[in-house]
Amino acid sequence: MSSTQYPPHLEWEFLHSEQGIKNPELPEGVDLPGTPRLLKVTRDDQYSLKATITGTIDKDRYSTEKTRPGRFIRPFEIKGAGWDGTYELSGCFINKTQCEFTDSPEFQANLDIWKIRWTKENPGSHPSWLTEWYLNGYHSREIFNRHTIRLHTSEYTRERRVYREPEQRFEAGRLHSNSWDYAYIQCPDFGFIVHKVPEGLGPAWSESIGIEYREEFGRIPDPLEREAVSEIVGFIMGKRLFNVGYSVYDELGTPLELFAIKSWGDSITSLCKAAAFPPILFRVGTNKFETLLQDLVPKYPEARETLDLDGALLRYWIGGRSPLSTDVPIIASGIEILAKAWFKSEGSKEEATYPPKKDFSALVEEELASIADKLGDNPNKDRILRKIQSANNRGSGETVKDFFEELGLNIDAAEKKAMKARNKMIHSRVTASGQEQIKDLVRLSFAYRTLFHHVMLKLLGYSGKYLDYTAEGLPLPEKEVEEAAG
Repeated sequence: MSSTQYPPHLEWEFLHSEQGIKNPELPEGVDLPGTPRLLKVTRDDQYSLKATITGTIDKDRYSTEKTRPGRFIRPFEIKGAGWDGTYELSGCFINKTQCEFTDSPEFQANLDIWKIRWTKENPGSHPSWLTEWYLNGYHSREIFNRHTIRLHTSEYTRERRVYREPEQRFEAGRLHSNSWDYAYIQCPDFGFIVHKVPEGLGPAWSESIGIEYREEFGRIPDPLEREAVSEIVGFIMGKRLFNVGYSVYDELGTPLELFAIKSWGDSITSLCKAAAFPPILFRVGTNKFETLLQDLVPKYPEARETLDLDGALLRYWIGGRSPLSTDVPIIASGIEILAKAWFKSEGSKEEATYPPKKDFSALVEEELASIADKLGDNPNKDRILRKIQSANNRGSGETVKDFFEELGLNIDAAEKKAMKARNKMIHSRVTASGQEQIKDLVRLSFAYRTLFHHVMLKLLGYSGKYLDYTAEGLPLPEKEVEEAAG
């Protein structure tokens, strides 16, 4: 089935085509040289939101004054009506205005936009399902083990008075497709579908996906829950999912609310072309992707809050796309975030400090008073006392080491070497002048990625096998989660 034959509003976010707003409403104080008549919103090559406003020039309002360098420009909002609903644009900036003084003087203002929302006027029906749209997905028969049947038919009617019959009906087209393109995950109180977006609807440089929630699956989760779902789904897929919007429908598939947001970062195309690094091996003909997420998704939200999983994952994703020798320290910072959060959580057997802060303060109270007296008017007195007061804190290396021991995580030579290299990369310059040195940095990078996978899976109570990226050659070996990599 050709991509042009899919109903686009059901299969991809609504800015797949340009949106137009006549006579948009702008707040007072927005510097335009005339009256805005038409606003058009679209996506650019990096999937950012762009808009143009055109209108007639008002000579009394026309000014050649430029924005002074260093001046803070406040974003503004735009409202307007169109396509049986209302539009709201937020985070708008004017970056360039062009004027043409012809018989009918006109201007064009180019805008950057953060997000846009369309809502249907007087819908008369209730939301039945919601689909979140993402760039940087991963399409694979190993994870999408269910198939979708699509049938698109149309009818053409022609009526002429000279015919015996009042009208003639022709079948104008019949298109059929059957593709393995989705997985269904049922959680205790809601379910969701992870599905492939048909080729030709999203940008060519990205494998795009949708995550669909329905009332009939239990309920539609709130935005924070949906964000958490996308994080764990992306981690298991081995790709960071970039949200570009969502669509809300009634039970007949009529759009009730459409939302689009600017894509993340300035190098989205290269990020989407990068290889996936799933922590677990999936095989064709199994439903392991579904059963794994059914186990992990209910556990993830609580652990996300108490262990700062989203903050750690952000470091992992950024580190994974950083140059060699800078990637390991960034991924390591993600593991350190997890370790610190662990010792503050109820899951830890030990306190965040040793001994506990209250006990330590009581132990050194007299000595601190004596040292303070001896230091007298020393200008660094307060700094010295603060260091002594925090002497019971774990260092970052100690925290991570103790964290691994509490998790029962076995660390072998490859991962230990990567952890040691992390210190060198932070505190001194690391260069690779030869082929072997470059290979060694690559090995260290893969070892730290594997270590991060190992830690995350262990925190979420996973008890199966994980992929060991420290090994050379294919296929990559699988290790029990209790086993060390390498």
